[in-house]
Amino acid sequence: MRESKNLSVLPARIARGRELVYLATALQDELEEDISSVSISREAKLFTFEFTPESTLEVEWADHQIPHLLMLYPVEGSLEIVCPIHDSILVHPYQIVASFAQSEHPVTFRFKKGTHYHFYLIKINRPNNSHSQNSLYSQIVHFLENTASRKDNLAICGPNLTLNEIFSNIESFEGNSLSDDLMTDAYGRLLLGKMILHFRNSEKISEESFGSLTQYEIQQIRKLTAMIKADPGKSYKVDDLCRMGGLSVTKLQEGFREMHGNTVAKYIQDVRLEKSEELIRTSDMNISEIVYTIGLSSRSYFSKIFKQKYNCKPSHYKQQVREKR
Repeated sequence: MRESKNLSVLPARIARGRELVYLATALQDELEEDISSVSISREAKLFTFEFTPESTLEVEWADHQIPHLLMLYPVEGSLEIVCPIHDSILVHPYQIVASFAQSEHPVTFRFKKGTHYHFYLIKINRPNNSHSQNSLYSQIVHFLENTASRKDNLAICGPNLTLNEIFSNIESFEGNSLSDDLMTDAYGRLLLGKMILHFRNSEKISEESFGSLTQYEIQQIRKLTAMIKADPGKSYKVDDLCRMGGLSVTKLQEGFREMHGNTVAKYIQDVRLEKSEELIRTSDMNISEIVYTIGLSSRSYFSKIFKQKYNCKPSHYKQQVREKR
């Protein structure tokens, strides 16, 4: 079992404590007592699970205490959800499923032996004032109750690759500063907004709509994305990325457009610029050192694309940072 990170989304605080949590224990009402967390609000929390069960595991989820809504987004391993009122449903990577947990209609998650699972789970609690129609819970439940995607106490829609990037961004914040809290709050709201929008448009999207990409190709795009984000200063050529991912140029470009809305070159440029902004803000490196660190060779070119993205020259931005220290 791998380390599980407990992230609180709205308002945004990230748990300081991290511990190994067995899924059968984690997916219970006592979840928040088992995992140390710091939160201002209990209305919505985001949890990350990544594990490979040694035997087939079935976990029942029912609402015995505080009514809540679950929203799941798998990125590896297809989740099987079993409901007593209809046949089991297989949720494939990048699909979104919402579960209205009810004691009279519990759902069971079935995890197969030897399958690697990596999925995100958002738990949205109903506030103590059950008559509050303006709560996050009430608004989302009201929307989902009227969506064509709903099947009894489940709502499911087609895949959305762009959500993976938002989840990854939320995980990257350490939660030890006000800026991290505010950024996580912003990304959390963006995430939920995009999920709701995707449900609204779900009638136009088939459940298996990835363009011409296969599940394997999508996973390869994820791995290449993670590699680029981890080391943006490395030289990345399209041919090399194709060889590492076992993809054609066409598939590689299609995958990046589907997942990031950009070509490979533009995505790499954006990652490098975001890294440069971080270095200007947090390090004592000069501009030339930063240019070299992010894999560029021309300071003038860097200044040009930095200004295009941030509407400010890097030298001016660095001066502003220094004045505020």
